[in-house]
Amino acid sequence: MDHLMKNLHETMESFDFTHFDKSKLTLDKRINSGYIGEVYEGTLELFDEKEPVIIKKLTCDNYNNGVNDEYLYNDTIDEVRISHKFMDNSERLIRFYGYSHSCDSKEVILYLIMEKTSAKYDLGGYLYDNPNWVKLTEEEYNSTNSLTTLSHESNYWDYILSYKEKLHIMHEIGLSIKELHSHNIVHCDLKPNNMLYVCGTIVLIDFNASYFMGEKNRIQGKSYQGTPGYMPKEMCRGVIGYASDVYSMG
Repeated sequence: MDHLMKNLHETMESFDFTHFDKSKLTLDKRINSGYIGEVYEGTLELFDEKEPVIIKKLTCDNYNNGVNDEYLYNDTIDEVRISHKFMDNSERLIRFYGYSHSCDSKEVILYLIMEKTSAKYDLGGYLYDNPNWVKLTEEEYNSTNSLTTLSHESNYWDYILSYKEKLHIMHEIGLSIKELHSHNIVHCDLKPNNMLYVCGTIVLIDFNASYFMGEKNRIQGKSYQGTPGYMPKEMCRGVIGYASDVYSMG
């Protein structure tokens, strides 16, 4: 474990990525979880003030070899390596503030600290939010020409997000992907849950699966990277390219 932690700190230092003592970090509310960790709302103490932040928590319990699993450390390093390419240079890509850790002989927890935006939840949550649905009577449901109705257990709704706003959101997604690609990065896991809708702007988050392309248009990466239903079939073979993100957008 010691050599893995040492390599983590040295790599982060090479990225000029700030380390914060765990005592400065408070995790308040869990807002999401995935196969390698959890995401929290919390605060970071800076100059005697508490700054609202988002914290990704990666725990050794989620990895096969526990504290000695190199993937725990590499997953953290890989995401910072990608974010380092655009750090503080874009309003469309989430900003990272630094990292923290806590450890003993039996447990290692790594924390990635990011900006907290004004978004209440991710784009998926926004699209399915209650204000976008209007409750209908059975008669209204049976007589409407709308193509966006839903029925469940004798309840009826119509989805009323305007065509104009749908186009705006798609345009914003395109602009944010274009911004990411301008840094020679392919996201590889684009979906509504990895986007925030902030004051009319789409902000991309979660770069754990992302690749830096350099000067190449296609590279060979890991197989089955991404989320089924959003990933193109070539990604199942580990073929990564800019077109992968365009497919996911559609």
